[in-house]
Amino acid sequence: MKGVGCRIKSLAFASILFTIAYTLYLIPCLYSADWRAFKKTPERTAFAYEQAYPKLTARWSFETQGGIASSVAVYNGIVYFGSRSGSIYALNATTGEELWDYSTSNWIDSSPCIYNGRVYVASRDGYLYCLDAISGFNGPLWSYHTGGSDTSSPVVVDGKVYCATGHPQKYVYVLDAKTGSLLKSYSTEKYIYSSPALKNNMLYIGATGGKFYSLDAQNLSKSWENQTIGSIYFATMACGDNVVYGIPGDDDRKVYAFDVFSGNKLWESVELSTWTISAYVSSIALSDDDFDGNFDALYVACGFKPVKLYAIDLHNNGSIKWETFIGDATIESFLSSPVIVNDIVYIGSGDGYLYAITTSTGGVVDKYYLGSSIVATPAASNGWVYIGTLDGKMWAFQAEKITAVSAPEENTELSSVADIKGFAINPEFESYKVEYRKNAPGHLWQQIGEDKTSQVNGKTLVNWDTTDVEEGSYQLRLTVNNSNSNRALALYRVTQSTSAVISAANGGTLIHPDGTEVYFPPGALNVDDTVTIRKLNSGDYSDIGIDSNFRASSIVYEFLLGNPSANTPFNKLVTIKLRYILGNFGLAVNTNEENLRVCFWDTGKNKWRIVNTSKPHSDENPKRVWADVSHFSIYRLMEFVPGGPLLEKDKVYTYPNPAKGNTVTFKFYLSDKADVEIDIYNIAGEKIARLKKEDNPAGIVSEIIWDISDIASGVYIYRIEANSQTQSKAITEKLAIIH
Repeated sequence: MKGVGCRIKSLAFASILFTIAYTLYLIPCLYSADWRAFKKTPERTAFAYEQAYPKLTARWSFETQGGIASSVAVYNGIVYFGSRSGSIYALNATTGEELWDYSTSNWIDSSPCIYNGRVYVASRDGYLYCLDAISGFNGPLWSYHTGGSDTSSPVVVDGKVYCATGHPQKYVYVLDAKTGSLLKSYSTEKYIYSSPALKNNMLYIGATGGKFYSLDAQNLSKSWENQTIGSIYFATMACGDNVVYGIPGDDDRKVYAFDVFSGNKLWESVELSTWTISAYVSSIALSDDDFDGNFDALYVACGFKPVKLYAIDLHNNGSIKWETFIGDATIESFLSSPVIVNDIVYIGSGDGYLYAITTSTGGVVDKYYLGSSIVATPAASNGWVYIGTLDGKMWAFQAEKITAVSAPEENTELSSVADIKGFAINPEFESYKVEYRKNAPGHLWQQIGEDKTSQVNGKTLVNWDTTDVEEGSYQLRLTVNNSNSNRALALYRVTQSTSAVISAANGGTLIHPDGTEVYFPPGALNVDDTVTIRKLNSGDYSDIGIDSNFRASSIVYEFLLGNPSANTPFNKLVTIKLRYILGNFGLAVNTNEENLRVCFWDTGKNKWRIVNTSKPHSDENPKRVWADVSHFSIYRLMEFVPGGPLLEKDKVYTYPNPAKGNTVTFKFYLSDKADVEIDIYNIAGEKIARLKKEDNPAGIVSEIIWDISDIASGVYIYRIEANSQTQSKAITEKLAIIH
């Protein structure tokens, strides 16, 4: 039987009013420190890059009508979890107020997963449910009949739901997250109660026959398998650095490390329990002790009477660093699993305690008696720790020391100025700082602003101006009191792209967040099109093909049309305006601004070529160099460095020649800024005209127009003379006029 009902606890209004009101409540609250699934991430590492250091203070508890084995998901200030009452609950994360619940027809031991505003959870009634995260009381958006007594916790990656089924089914499923339609399935030899772990398009899972599987996440084809002598029930694997870790349990209490590509066993630990009958094992957690993106230790609980928590050294072939007693197991046949929050391990126990254990020594920092056995796994978010008990209570604790980046949501694309929110709370508080660095080896931390001397409780930590930050993936680090014990980390992507639809009929302007701009006059395009300005980083353009007279900056933009085939010459010239700041991006403070030029990348000749219409506007705010272009390309700002002959014969000409009509244009290229005079003589040597133009720019072709409407047809001689501050040069040429 499918889900049987729902209740709204926090509001008595109609569901549509609830949805509107609660949506408005949620809009400004996006949490980087969210805990969206069992063991936090698709990799199932159970590691949080934040601080939630004891002592813990109980802030609320919520009682359900059934035991709680489900772990919580925390998203947008809401706690989601299942209960053996058959319901999934949504509670306010800070008050414990019930917002809604939805009832299924059997226990929910599975932990929910949150993705794109939806909740995915499996029930032992044989259905996987998809509910709206805000208005789940309205019932499922869809449900999929797995036909199993499911405890496996789903995970969603790239719009696909990955889940597994227990007795009587033996399948790994991939479903469309939006519609619930089945995309792929893989049949295992035995039942599956553990949860899938995913990394780099590979899925890892264990089945009750003691076999670990590696499957291609796209098509579920088997990459490798490894047989153990144990029976894998609820223990979920964890993905590390090109290594995946698993522990079977039952008669095999060893931790195994497998190469993710080949499945070869890299090492195995010693037997973790000598209990004469089958011992229980937890899922595995990994810790990144240095916050450097590399995992250093593994944590797992094993035993029955008693149970121990083990720390295993990942740099020393799985040797045991320490072990700590955490009470006895229950008869539930599975254990609470550890989670790591900076340097603290949180884990529940069959003796009813929530333990806080230091990662360095295994010492118990504190423990909290909750009145009933615990098999659920804790979750931590923004300095709060959540855990359920088998007597049906969900508990929420707030830590004494909290360091967390809470907004924007992690992996958000940032541009312009980003409002970074979080928590910097400490009884010995002195100051905090926020830093960033490129998420790649060899990059140093750069501080954003000055040290701050006031504690922050969920509000703005710093405003990060990313306008001049190179596009790419970045780590953001919050540190309190300049101590590695009080730190948090978040990942963001800085994007330097902006797009808009430009009307063919009306034209329009697109302005990048940093002030770079493109202007389309009416009629420049044949059809409406999406225009994009993308700021490039050093890996996206070439440093070859730069003439010796140019000093290149790293100010490089790509201008694009949404329809690539439309990138033919525009009907009218389009104006691009590249923004610059002296002293940044390769431009020296003493750069001669009047010699700044826009260059484009000539793909045919593999070189940078000047846009002859370049014109600096140093009096603007922001400062920009303008150029009129006939089509889009990659453009780079360069400084022209004067040098060589001021005027050269092959760079002086007239257009048209022979001249027809009312005007002729004299064109000339100058290697330095200069005043130019042109004297024109008839065939008898008589001077008939003098043309002048001052301050002709260096490095581009300048022109002077001569009105020939009253000039007779014939051959004429002209002498062009250029005078700069350092040199003079004159050249004599001929031109013909035909009327």
